[in-house]
Amino acid sequence: RAAGVAGWAQTEAGACSPHHLLPGPVDRFALNQAHVDLRNMIIAWAKGLDHYSHFMLATGRSGVDWNLTALGNGDNGFEDLPKPALYAFRACADLLGEAPCVAEPDIGTGVKGYVFDGGETRVAAIWQWNGAPRTLRPAAPLASARWHDMMGGVREPADGIRLSLFPVYCVSRLPTADFVRALRASPREAGRTSSAAQEGQDASDPNLNLLAP
Repeated sequence: RAAGVAGWAQTEAGACSPHHLLPGPVDRFALNQAHVDLRNMIIAWAKGLDHYSHFMLATGRSGVDWNLTALGNGDNGFEDLPKPALYAFRACADLLGEAPCVAEPDIGTGVKGYVFDGGETRVAAIWQWNGAPRTLRPAAPLASARWHDMMGGVREPADGIRLSLFPVYCVSRLPTADFVRALRASPREAGRTSSAAQEGQDASDPNLNLLAP
């Protein structure tokens, strides 16, 4: 924990959102809020906080859900369902564990990244926070690295790794200094965008594959 930094961070970053409608697609608002909440958590952990508390307050089934649950649909008797943010939080916790942040590499303009040291492996959490999505081409030292999307799914970097507002993770056995150098040496190329492009993402973002209805 960083000197002088409190051990807990709390947020009320959620909002009311629509019910989970038939046939059950994930609404765009829930997806967008998931990456906002996830980035908040990663930054909090990177800056030395040892707990990140995200809670919900509901006065009934249509109450304020703070982006954690959604009212179900007729198929399940309108029982509450988890929202994408819960899965993203779990994936982040599984990948980072209690690893401390050991570096904040300068990967490029508009890109945010932190490296966490898990002992046997290092994990980088990376996202494109400003500008259109770009494709990162992993440098040769990262050939054996394992890449995950924000939901924990494994991504094959053969065609590059999509950088957008949705964080991705890179897991490597390289020492921290070598890992940072490899990340900085990985070129970033302009990605294809669509008319739906907004805030660093577009409808073809592969990070949404596991979230698609």
